[in-house]
Amino acid sequence: MLVNSQAIKPTNGHTPAEDAPRRTVMFYSPDVDFCVSMRLLFQDRYHVVTVSDPEMVIAAVREFHPYLMVVDSPPTKSMMTRFEQIKREFPKTQIISFYAPQLNRANESRSTFPWVDAAFTKPIDLAEVTRHMSEMMSESS
Repeated sequence: MLVNSQAIKPTNGHTPAEDAPRRTVMFYSPDVDFCVSMRLLFQDRYHVVTVSDPEMVIAAVREFHPYLMVVDSPPTKSMMTRFEQIKREFPKTQIISFYAPQLNRANESRSTFPWVDAAFTKPIDLAEVTRHMSEMMSESS
């Protein structure tokens, strides 16, 4: 299990302004390498929280109140139940889901992802996801 919200010092020498408020983004994936990669990629722009244990997702959302949650996990019934609970308790939290292409059926997408604000098929286009995240994060700044 990985639940981490500690800052890792960037290796490029860049450090964000200490007093600048940053919105929280939470990444959930059972793949710890994905979590670490996303932390390294986005830590200079956002306060990043990573979770790799599905049983800790709700607790982490309650603790850190992320503005945006990015999920790299199949849309199982238990995951959809977690999304529904998050949206009920934190309606302003936006959710992005990454999912396998075989689930990309036009008439299934809305019923499969009713609690998700944006969905991207794998393999993801990181530039597109980053742009979309920036737009979502700045919507009500």
